[in-house]
Amino acid sequence: MGLRRHPHTAPRPAHVRVRGRLSGNDFTLALELAVRDERSGRHTIETLDPAHANAGTAAALVDLLGRVWRDTIAHPEATAELRRLLGLQVFTQRIAGDLRTDTIRVSGKTGTFLHLRHDIGVVEAESGHRVAMAALTRSRRRARQAPDVDLAIATAARRAFETLRG
Repeated sequence: MGLRRHPHTAPRPAHVRVRGRLSGNDFTLALELAVRDERSGRHTIETLDPAHANAGTAAALVDLLGRVWRDTIAHPEATAELRRLLGLQVFTQRIAGDLRTDTIRVSGKTGTFLHLRHDIGVVEAESGHRVAMAALTRSRRRARQAPDVDLAIATAARRAFETLRG
């Protein structure tokens, strides 16, 4: 049975839909269900079921960032504003985590939902080198905090940037 809503009504955020499936605000149970369902392929939390959720690939997200940086997806004023906003990223422990220097700028977006940790961004050096990247991760363990996953994303981003800029 699909959701019905007025065409001008925004969809409810994923965390609100998950909370509606659980009694109270039991984050631990939600994590347990997400990890269990990932293994079985039967999803209690509809948002995590690829058949009912938005889906994207790392390659498609990198392509999207490339189009934003080249001003080929919208008017240059709009893409300039989007680049400015992405440059204000608050949470920088992932892609930017191992790239913090005075000569590198990272603009990006991070997302965390239960066992998913996703980051996309563009790394720009003063030298003019620019690399778009995406890291889409899915943990197989229940953990509210996963600094080891954040560190792995940071390390991979630094290595990718160093390799791709030659």
